[in-house]
Amino acid sequence: MGLAAALAYATTLLIRIPIFGFLTYDPKDVIIVLAGFVIGPLAACATAVLVAALEMPISGTGPIGFVMNAAASCTFVGIATLIYWRTKTLKGVLIGVAAGGLAMVAVMLLLNYVLTPLYLGVSREQVVALMLPVLLPFNLIKGGVNAILILVWYKPFLMGLRAARLIDEEQVDEKKD
Repeated sequence: MGLAAALAYATTLLIRIPIFGFLTYDPKDVIIVLAGFVIGPLAACATAVLVAALEMPISGTGPIGFVMNAAASCTFVGIATLIYWRTKTLKGVLIGVAAGGLAMVAVMLLLNYVLTPLYLGVSREQVVALMLPVLLPFNLIKGGVNAILILVWYKPFLMGLRAARLIDEEQVDEKKD
């Protein structure tokens, strides 16, 4: 968990890609999901919350940003790893990241509706006007990029852990793929 949190935090420091104004993409959830395939969904969610707390000072978004960041990561990470832990196959990865990404979009649209007026000091109507042209595409892009990166790194990640003898065949069973 500690190693996953450190790597996820480091990627947040090093890789921040602006998408729409104050909305930036960082690949921390990719690392947390990959770690979650080994450490489990609950530990992965705890890691996501820890990284969101560590990120708060550098993001400058304060407590509201922390809540939104933690909620986005926990939703994506929690669902993706929970589904994977039930099947432990590439199909489980595919279904998990798709379901996690869609759930994250839904949760973030709701949280943006509720919290963004407080964060930005704008009216709820102004936030609603941003939903389709900005907030929905941003969250779809974030979920999609995370899913693609997880799918690219899934097999090499597991092979590396096996080669280093950090996991065995029974911990992560990809033979069903």
